[in-house]
Amino acid sequence: MACRLILFCTVTVVLLWLPSGADGQTVDFQREVRPILADNCFRCHGPDESSRQVRLRLDTEEGAFAERPNGQPVVPGDPSSSLLYQRVTHDNQRLRMPPVAANKTLTDEQIDILERWIDQGASWDQHWAFKAVTKSVLPAVSNESWVRNPVDQFILAELDATGLEPAPEADKRTIARRVALDLTGLPPDPVLLERFLADGSDEAYETLVEELLASVHWGEHRARFWLDAARYGDTHGVHIDNYREMYPYRDWVIKAFNENKPFDEFTVEQIAGDLLPDPSLDQLVATGFQRNNITTNEGGVVPEEYEAIYAKDRAETIGGVFLGLTIGCATCHDHKFDPIQQREFYAMTAFFRNTTQYVMDGNVSDPPPILVVPEDADRALWDSLRADAAQLDHRIARRAASVEDTFAEWLATGEYQVLASPLEATAERMRLVLDDATTPVVDLNGMRYPVDLEGNSHITEGPDGQPSLIFGAESWARLPSLSLNTDTAFSMALWIYQPEEEGNYIVAGQYDVEDGSRGWSMNISSRQLSFRLTGDEDSETGRRPAPRVAPSNLRRMPPGEWTHIVITHDGSGERAGMNVFRDGDVVEASGSEYFT
Repeated sequence: MACRLILFCTVTVVLLWLPSGADGQTVDFQREVRPILADNCFRCHGPDESSRQVRLRLDTEEGAFAERPNGQPVVPGDPSSSLLYQRVTHDNQRLRMPPVAANKTLTDEQIDILERWIDQGASWDQHWAFKAVTKSVLPAVSNESWVRNPVDQFILAELDATGLEPAPEADKRTIARRVALDLTGLPPDPVLLERFLADGSDEAYETLVEELLASVHWGEHRARFWLDAARYGDTHGVHIDNYREMYPYRDWVIKAFNENKPFDEFTVEQIAGDLLPDPSLDQLVATGFQRNNITTNEGGVVPEEYEAIYAKDRAETIGGVFLGLTIGCATCHDHKFDPIQQREFYAMTAFFRNTTQYVMDGNVSDPPPILVVPEDADRALWDSLRADAAQLDHRIARRAASVEDTFAEWLATGEYQVLASPLEATAERMRLVLDDATTPVVDLNGMRYPVDLEGNSHITEGPDGQPSLIFGAESWARLPSLSLNTDTAFSMALWIYQPEEEGNYIVAGQYDVEDGSRGWSMNISSRQLSFRLTGDEDSETGRRPAPRVAPSNLRRMPPGEWTHIVITHDGSGERAGMNVFRDGDVVEASGSEYFT
């Protein structure tokens, strides 16, 4: 049965934390002492090795109580023998701490806190995030008959201390409304409310709570707070801020709350569900926690910079939600309050620098890598299809291993001599011919046409001794037009030499700026190749399909080398129908599906 955590009363009370005064109240190290030390002492006697003076640390228990040649910084129970107290109260301004150059001065109240803290034994408390949760001792109260649960006892103790009394007990309808709003974010269901009002048993409230906790709205409401901390969003977050499909992770969090998933499993599956032995689909979905970071596809960003930004975001989030630490300060400097050094922060970000996520999100709803998440009713079929696909992949791999022997046997039969390719009769074929050392020509379906060269361009030796066409600044070649559209299946191949100087280049293209850039273009920017195909305008929508494909940021073209590039398109007019091959190998690529 659920604990009775919602009070039966309305309490109008202001709970103030008051600093300990002369009434003998114990000084709280974390609340009163550590902030004084952090603000006035840690700059020279804290975690930063580069600025630390006289090898003294006051940010650690070991440093504060260590024996030194001239004494001990803090002597529990004896302020007058403590070097810390001696220096902050020294009559000689040159010897008093903090020094004049620090532009810091302790107030009489702060000095009094330090004195009483040492006098009371100088208890040293850990940062709250590293302390094990302990059960608090219930405080004494004036009216124990009013108390119905441990929370009541703490509330009443504070009321007693301030001379206030509890408000009258609320009626059942008000109670039902409060607890429903708190647990589900919604007013109570009318049927549920009437059942609670009619229940005169001592267990009526507990029954109401159990029914609310069993509602799917419990998970939907409470998961919102976790999703905020996990920086969940249904869009990329910046730039065009397009929609992205992250909702399976949201649904997983809601389900975890509704099923009361143990927090250790909840934690492990989000941080590294994909690294578990034989992970389930749900455990893989849980790792969407790592994909909640804001992403961009803005032109001009530096990929390496954003790889670092993404890793920083993940480290900061892990620190905040799982460690209870604001570790982001260590991005720029050692933290003077939280126990995190800059070196430790960047060691942590290293865990998130080995992902396969592209830096540029492509402004698409599902930037790779992606995970197919079928509906619950289709999961059995999906698992069966995956098993069948795995078997077929295995058969294909075995067949591929023997392809050379099989191909040699087929060649020996001579059957290939009677094959006719439909491409010979139906497809355009265009080839740039550089056999003449001075004048290039184009072979288009067996007919040769001269090529107009503009600017500083010439033929020279290229890869494997073959002739190549070299272009200088502001130079190009005019080729015959090809009727390529988004419904055209085609392949194009060429050798590209990247100069040592990095820049932005149009390698090849045929497009009409006045007709919405209809056509195609192959470009190189920051040593990365991209290909865009812009189709005809839709008569109804007025938009043009413009799929684009680009190899991932890890596949930059090397300078000073020849690279063989092949672009293929299956005629689908979609980014998925495009492929890029580099030196014979297909290149994993990102891209975008959008309309101009």
